[in-house]
Amino acid sequence: ADAKTVVYGEAIPALTFTVPTGALVGSDTAESLGVTLATTAAQGSDVGAYDITKDACSTVNYDVTVQGAGKLTITPKPLTAVISGTVSKDYDSTNEVNTPVSVTLSSIYNADNVTAVAKSAVFTGVNAGEQKVRAQIELSGAKKDNYTLQESTIEANGTINKADHDAMSVNDLKAKYGNTATLNLKALNLPEGYTFGTI
Repeated sequence: ADAKTVVYGEAIPALTFTVPTGALVGSDTAESLGVTLATTAAQGSDVGAYDITKDACSTVNYDVTVQGAGKLTITPKPLTAVISGTVSKDYDSTNEVNTPVSVTLSSIYNADNVTAVAKSAVFTGVNAGEQKVRAQIELSGAKKDNYTLQESTIEANGTINKADHDAMSVNDLKAKYGNTATLNLKALNLPEGYTFGTI
């Protein structure tokens, strides 16, 4: 039997065989043997290797046996994962993502029990503004072994919001009568990303 390969969830391909050179007499052909092959695998069978066996044979002139190591191999189905929803946080000078990251899978076969879980996620920068979110993901669920991820690291747009510190107070700001007191905001050494409310 000829070896065959199919991706999980796809239709089982036609099973074929090759007759060794010199095994047939006269003008006989492989088709004239009337041999059909079978396998225990079906569309939707789990990933793995399945034997190919003789199912029927109509010829009376030959004793046909199926030999060789030819098997039907079902390989994992590739899935595409994307980060769903909005990922954002207020500026805190770190690149940590402090909310759960949701991941959506596409091309799942027959509503299988398989999901993608974000093992870890970070912003690619620490400053306020638009930042990429990068997540390391893995598959989970009863049918996960029938799939593979096209990418185990995925990215999406995220946002770090400016931190608002309008509650900050400055003590002992003094000036002589008739003069203007000057507040040096740079001397406060605020990290980039902070913004003032009411001063």
